[in-house]
Amino acid sequence: MTKISWSDIIFWLALLVLLIWIILKSLGFINSPAVVELIPYLSGIFIAGAIWWQFRNMQSDLHQIQKMGNFLSHKLLKKIKSL
Repeated sequence: MTKISWSDIIFWLALLVLLIWIILKSLGFINSPAVVELIPYLSGIFIAGAIWWQFRNMQSDLHQIQKMGNFLSHKLLKKIKSL
């Protein structure tokens, strides 16, 4: 089972808010001042932040995998040389 991080939750909530805003705006329910017009931009910022956080985590995970791969290949070469 995959652990759900806070950045995943923020990403999906921001995407949901953006989708709801687009639907309500296109149906004409939102005729509002400029403050409410900023909702899609704020949602986009949160989405970008969540994606950035996921890339940072992915980079850390890849670095750990690379270290483990180097360790295992070094160990394997040592065994092969001892044969």
